[in-house]
This record gives sequence, structure tokens and C-alpha cells, in this order.
Amino acid sequence: MKLRYRSKLLFTFIVLSVVPLALLGTYSYIRSVDQIRLQTMSRIDATITQAADSIEDKLAKIGAVSEVLVRSRTLQVILQRAERGYQDKGQELEDYRDLVDLIESVQNDEYVGNVRLYIRPRVLYSQEGTIIFLTEALDNQEILLRSYSRLFWDVVSVKTDLYPSGLDVIQLTRSIPDLHTPRRALGALQIDVRMDLLEDVLKAIRLPEEDRIVVLATNRFVASSPSTYAVDENAASFLLQSNEKHVLFAGESFLISKKELSDAPWTLVALSPVRILRQSSQRVAAVTVLFALGLLIVDGIVAFLFSRLYTRRLDAIVHSMGQVRKGNYGQLVTVEGNDEITELQKQHNSMVRAIHRLVKKVADTTSRLKEAQFKALEAQINPHFLYNTLESMKWMAARKGAHDIVSVLEALSGLYRFNLNRGKDYVSLSEEVRSVEDYVLIQNMRFGRRIQLKRDLQPDILTHQMIKMILQPLVENAIYHGIHAKEGKTGSILIQANKNKNDIIINVCDDGVGIPKDDLKTILDQESDGYGIKNVHQRIQLYYGPKYGLHYESKEGEGTRVSIRIPIVEHADFNGHDSLRGC
Repeated sequence: MKLRYRSKLLFTFIVLSVVPLALLGTYSYIRSVDQIRLQTMSRIDATITQAADSIEDKLAKIGAVSEVLVRSRTLQVILQRAERGYQDKGQELEDYRDLVDLIESVQNDEYVGNVRLYIRPRVLYSQEGTIIFLTEALDNQEILLRSYSRLFWDVVSVKTDLYPSGLDVIQLTRSIPDLHTPRRALGALQIDVRMDLLEDVLKAIRLPEEDRIVVLATNRFVASSPSTYAVDENAASFLLQSNEKHVLFAGESFLISKKELSDAPWTLVALSPVRILRQSSQRVAAVTVLFALGLLIVDGIVAFLFSRLYTRRLDAIVHSMGQVRKGNYGQLVTVEGNDEITELQKQHNSMVRAIHRLVKKVADTTSRLKEAQFKALEAQINPHFLYNTLESMKWMAARKGAHDIVSVLEALSGLYRFNLNRGKDYVSLSEEVRSVEDYVLIQNMRFGRRIQLKRDLQPDILTHQMIKMILQPLVENAIYHGIHAKEGKTGSILIQANKNKNDIIINVCDDGVGIPKDDLKTILDQESDGYGIKNVHQRIQLYYGPKYGLHYESKEGEGTRVSIRIPIVEHADFNGHDSLRGC
């Protein structure tokens, strides 16, 4: 699918916005839900701690009342006297009245109901049956009477005249220690506390509408808030045994927190429905989604405006390039802004101007090239005329018997024929070497046969093609700058040629005076008035590539070796540069 750059840019902006927003929204939602969960757990923990502290405070007040009673000097004296036995019935009756008054004084507390006294001796009032009883009537009396300072709390059902079927009360039972004899009990005290104590404490705690608090004894329901909420024995057992913070209870999921009372054998359980937490989480999710959508819309509008702003300038460049393609070079873009697109606008305008100049230059060059081609065709008349004239002179010299002149004319004619080569740039290695032989022959005729030319050519490479006029400039350089500089101006030149993998290595060696080190370093860079070494090296690299060319080695006073590396070209018939390998 082909999209415009503006669409791609807008799409990229949106993707780069959606992904972070999605990640941020998801992270925020998870963190918010975790916070709500932690806050809910913290709230119900604080609620249940508050309830437990309030209940323990109320029970502690009841315990303090019982402590005052059991340590009363009047109660201690009466019970000790009862254990010694009464001799005087009047004293026994007086003690009974004092006990009744003492117990009734405790019942002034708003939550205290019935108070019962259990004594050991069988005196006249020990079986009174309303306030005073024998300790034998107590359950677990042995354990109770040995626990001198412990308070025993329980919820029991007490039958009264008003509640013949039983009334649930909180019951405190404790021993009455003998203050004069350590670890000895004189009897026991039992106080009934109305259930209003628990109910009032739980009512005072403000709970969210769906939250619940229940007070449980061992597998038994004691009280709850709201008061209409109750659990059966199985539910109470399940709640007490569960150690999880999240339970499925009564067909619904709850967060649960528990706290055991230190003074009474009860456990407070706070329950908060998970659906309330889910509702809060859904509200957070809705707010998060709305916020993300709002940001996305704003980001989309900003992205659209920015993409339009940037692509407007790019569209102008594209339109201008289309005009350039049609040949209209006069329509440049307006440069504005100060960013990368501004630089692109400047470069575009500069490029259009440069193309315009190049087109004009190419047109001028083409015109001059056509003119040069006509002049080149005209110039070829002179070499052909000279070549034909040399052939005529050679036959005239032969008829006169001037054989030396014939040899020179044949060599010179061969050089001209080689240079013309029917307009081709490539010759075989054997043809290139033959042109060198003609050149050396002419030089020997000129300078008295002082140059000895030697050849060491691998036969199977003689037919391989190479560009012409490579060896002759090197041989010429060896004669004029190497051998002629020697004393006597006599020397030899060796041409070697062999294969090296996919290349041909041609060495031109002379025994001339050599090349100074400083000149050797720059020999391939030096300009020459004629067809020099630099020209040969550049032609080789132009035709075959930068890895090919000339390499010079020389020692002063001993001679010079030039190595030519060219690629192997077999049976080529190239004309011009259109098919040149390596170019």
C-alpha cells in the first residue's frame, strides 16, 4: 500500500502517542486499583482496630468494677468469717445483708445486669439462689478457682422471668482471691453484661453502606453491625479459619480483615464487598480512558497540523522537481523556516541552478564535440597521407638498393599503421611489442645501434588484448632518461610478460642510470610535454580501474624496472569506451 509522506508522518505521530498513552493508562489503572485495594484494606483494618479497642475499653471498665468488688475489705472479712463458721445467727444475718448491699452497688453500671456470688462454706445464705450460690454450681470450678487473677468472658443464654426462653448476655466470671493467703480463692464472682455493650460500640463505628463487622466466639456468632446481619455456625467457622485477605463468602467475594481481642475469646471480622472495589476500579478505568482519548484527540490535531506544516514545504519541493523533470528550470521553491527542510529547500534550489548550468554546458559541449568530430575526420587525412607517402618512399629506396632506408621506412610505416589501427583502442600484446620493436629499430638507426631490445614473453598471452600505446612511452622514457644518460649511451631493454592469476604483469627493465629516490616518489604525478608516464598510468586506470596501472622500482646507477598490471582480456574487439572493462 502506497502512502503519502504526510499520512506516514501522521500515522507515526499517532502510533507514538497511542503506545505510550496505552502503557501509561494501563500502568495508571493498575496502580490506581492497587491503591484502592490498599486503601480499602487499610480502612477496614483501621475500622476493626477501632472496634476492638472500643470493646476492650468497655470490657476493661467492667473488669475494673469486678476488681473493686473482689478486693473490697467488707467482702474479704465476710467470706473469711463464713469459712470459720458463725456462732452468732445475728452476725450471719447481718453479713448476708451487707453482701446484698455490696452486690447491688455494683449493678449501678449501665451495662451490668445480674451479679452473682459463689462461696465455699455452707452457711445459711449460701443457697439463697438469687444472688449468692455455692461454688459447686460453677462449671469448671477447679480451673476457675485456681486462676486467681484471670477474667473469663463468654456469651451465654440466661433464663429470666422476662425471658423464659433465654437471653444472651456477656458473662464475666472470676475468682475472689484471699488477700491474706496467696494463691487461695475465697469464692467466685459472676457478672452478666448486657449485649447492648457490643451493639453500642459497633453502632458508634461509621461503616460504608456495604461493609459488615461481626463478632465471633469459637464457631459462634456474637454480634454484628448492622445488627440485622447475622451468620450461622458454619459461616462463623469458615470466617475464623480463613487466613486469606480475599474470600468467597455467602455467594459473594469479600475483602476480609480479622482481629482477636486480648481480654475476651472473641474475634472481630470486617467484610468489604469486592464489587464495591470493582465499581471504584471501573470508575478509575472510565476516567483513564476518557483522559487518554482526550489526549489522543489533542495529539491527533497537533500531529495533523504539524504534519501539514512540514509536508507543505516538502510538497513544494516535489512539485518543483516535477517541473525540472519536464525541463522547466525556472521554478524555484520559497525558502522559509530554520530547520533541516530549510536546508533541503536551499540545496534543492542550488541543485536546480546547477542542473540548469550543466544542461547548458552539455548542450555547448555537444555542439563543440560535433565540431571536433568533423575536425578529427579532417585531421585523419594527414596521417593517412603520410603513411601512403612513406610506402611510396620505401619502394623507391628498394629500387635504388638503399636497404637501411627501407628498414627505417618500414619501421616508421609500421608505427603509423599501429597508431591508426583502424580507429580501435585495443591491440594484442604481440602487436604492442611489435610496435616497440619498430620504435627501437628507428632509434638504433638514429643513434648507431646502441639499444639492445630483449623479449621474455609467455607464449599463451601474446593474443590477449590490451589498450595500445602503453609500452612505447615507457621504452622511450628508458632510452632518453636511462640509457642515453649513461656514459657511452649504450644499454639494453628487457620486456617480460606473464600471467598472475587473472592479470597480466608486463615488466620493462633497463640498465640505465636509474631514477633518484625523490623523483621516484612523484614520477607518476609529474606532467610531461609529450605522451608521458602520468598519461599512461591514468589511461590504464581509466580503462581498467584503480587497482591497475604502473609501479616503478629503481636503483641509481643500476637501472629501472616498470611493472604494468592489466587484466586478462581475450579475443576482444572493442571500439571506443562503451564496452571497456573496469571503466
